[in-house]
Amino acid sequence: MIIIKFLIPLYFLCFLLVRGATDAGWLAFTILGIFCLASPTARAQTLAGIGGWTRQDTFVSLAVSSVFIFKLISTLWAATPRLAVANAIWHIYLITWPLVFLAMSYCKPKLNQALQALAWGLILIGVWNMFALLNEGIPQYHQGAFFNMNKGILAELVLISGSWLLIVATSDDQKMNRQSRFLFIVATLCAWVVLYTTDRRTEWIGFFVITVIIGFWRIRHVLNLTRSLALLAGLMVIGVAFLYLRQERLLLAYNEALQYFSQADKTNSIAITTAVGARLEMYRLGISAFLDNPILGMSAGVRPDLLPQYGGGGLGGDQFHHRHFHSEFIQALAEGGIVWATTFLIAIIYFIRKLILEPFKTQGLASMLAFGLVASFILAGSFSASLIYNQPIATFVVFSAFLWAIIRSNRTGI
Repeated sequence: MIIIKFLIPLYFLCFLLVRGATDAGWLAFTILGIFCLASPTARAQTLAGIGGWTRQDTFVSLAVSSVFIFKLISTLWAATPRLAVANAIWHIYLITWPLVFLAMSYCKPKLNQALQALAWGLILIGVWNMFALLNEGIPQYHQGAFFNMNKGILAELVLISGSWLLIVATSDDQKMNRQSRFLFIVATLCAWVVLYTTDRRTEWIGFFVITVIIGFWRIRHVLNLTRSLALLAGLMVIGVAFLYLRQERLLLAYNEALQYFSQADKTNSIAITTAVGARLEMYRLGISAFLDNPILGMSAGVRPDLLPQYGGGGLGGDQFHHRHFHSEFIQALAEGGIVWATTFLIAIIYFIRKLILEPFKTQGLASMLAFGLVASFILAGSFSASLIYNQPIATFVVFSAFLWAIIRSNRTGI
């Protein structure tokens, strides 16, 4: 079928541009995965492309699905089981990972095709943002244009996409032609434009960190003391220039943090209504919940505005209302204590081993793209909620399943 041939590039082109495309794409691949299981012909064709289903496929699926599974199990000790179930349902995308992987394998993914589609999508949104910035100032993402997305979620998705395109733009693959490399370079620059216009500190700092890591990795073979110092000086100039352009946002964050720490009584304080102050308060509440329930935590039903026993009443009602702690690591500790935090860490390590470390020698590009995916989610999840909202979760499932299909089919290069 012609639609199967172009389903993957169509997804990568549209997932940033079209409202609901992240979920629609995930749903399409999930349904296709069910078809691959139900149809003997499709199942045989899919499994033949990856050499059959193996134990490592099962373990990677479990590593990805573990978040949903644990959240659902935590209803057994939840004070409010309804909220724990609701939290788990938000992560239901993760248990469909095996189906999405089968769908990707059935589509016979082509890395270059997908990356070019991703590049064009990012260029389109970058151009729109540039015009909006020049004509109207910072775009109002909640109002939307041909897309409509929360600016924090958009910034996280652009962080992932930009990391991928940065990696492929700096690749030493000799088969890549000049036109393709130019396309990827322009798309990477557009990622900076979008991150600038979203006004998000976490994501553009994260992208800068990934850029530094990838930059040093790419030129590690030719580095000496002089070149290293020159590279550091260049990065410092870029960093200072970017900090100058965004100095008001950094100064605002600094002042909000000072305001938060200067007030001893945090309850109903104006300090916790600021972006930084609210995060610091949620971190404090999450850590307090973990220290009182260190083994199993307080279940997936725990929320920062439902912890008045720790002086968190000010986060509820009209002042502030969030269903998560704005940090995946604190979230894991508060929800599941040491048991879940350890399980979560093991799942991450196994995922890194299978998608980054083991394939690196034979499938370096796919391995580096997996690094970009994991690094983006870790950096965003350290100070935000990278696996809470539907768009990032759906994106993680599709992107990681796509990479695993590339790795398992032994496709190399671009």
